[in-house]
Amino acid sequence: MPKENEISLTRIFDAQTKSIWSAWTDPKKLVQWLPPTGLTMECSRADVKIGGAVVFKMTDGKSINIFGRFQYRDLVIDKRIMYVQEFLDNKGNLSRHPMLQVFPSRLLVIIELSEEGHSQTKVILRVEPNGAYNKEEAEAFNGHIGDMTMGWTGSFDKLDDLL
Repeated sequence: MPKENEISLTRIFDAQTKSIWSAWTDPKKLVQWLPPTGLTMECSRADVKIGGAVVFKMTDGKSINIFGRFQYRDLVIDKRIMYVQEFLDNKGNLSRHPMLQVFPSRLLVIIELSEEGHSQTKVILRVEPNGAYNKEEAEAFNGHIGDMTMGWTGSFDKLDDLL
């Protein structure tokens, strides 16, 4: 059950754990399924290791441009991925979500993988505000849990198709 200020999703994929791990850690695969429907993603830097980062841009090719960075905190092969997602401006400076000026600027994302039988993987995703954030930003996060859940569900649907 999610705690306050947290998204928690669980999904079973018909794929082995190593395939799911690769989809999360190989930038060429990540850009194919992670962006919300209607957006594309490109990585300008990809250093998937503890202390490393992926710097990216998501865009609709018109007016929506979301710049961000995943800073990796923990990586346990085929088991766990933890990163802090930060919103950036187009010059790479820490910024705000371009469409939500009142929203935490950093999110902690934790992905846990576990085998389910011979050829399935359970993915548990948790997302919560990270670092300093105020009451209004927490309320904004909570107010958008439905939207973020829908976005992650759409991304997971694309991941399912990719696998």
